[in-house]
Amino acid sequence: MDIEGYFDRQYWVVDILPKQVPADAPGQYFQIEEYYLETGRLKDIRKKFLNILLKLNCYYDFRITSDKIEENINTCGGIQEDQQMNPDPRKLEVWLIGPDPAAYLCILIDEEHTLITINDDDTYMTVYDPSEKLLEMLRVLSGAEGLFIWRPAGNNQGE
Repeated sequence: MDIEGYFDRQYWVVDILPKQVPADAPGQYFQIEEYYLETGRLKDIRKKFLNILLKLNCYYDFRITSDKIEENINTCGGIQEDQQMNPDPRKLEVWLIGPDPAAYLCILIDEEHTLITINDDDTYMTVYDPSEKLLEMLRVLSGAEGLFIWRPAGNNQGE
């Protein structure tokens, strides 16, 4: 499957919140989001993402692309067949929480036909088309990090 095809499939998010905030929620979602997007707090969230990904990489091979990988174009479509297979954990750490972190990170898990994306201005990571097996593993790993996994409303593609 073309990488861009994943964006049309069902997806889940690994998030700091337990479920989607309704558009008419009485709280102050945008102010809270800004609070968490401050550098130190976002770095703490990305450390949790790193822990999830490192543990997940014990069970699955990863192919990764990022704006920090020299030969990439600036989209997830830049993943090549032989590109950054199972990068060194320290390199992944630099891409996620280094002094100049990646603007985006795309992780392809071929075995599960799943794409995971992380953008620099988000407090969540998106998981496209996970199998039930992978989803269960992500639930356990996310919960261990104090994060939640849920499927956004209206996201019924592929069903």
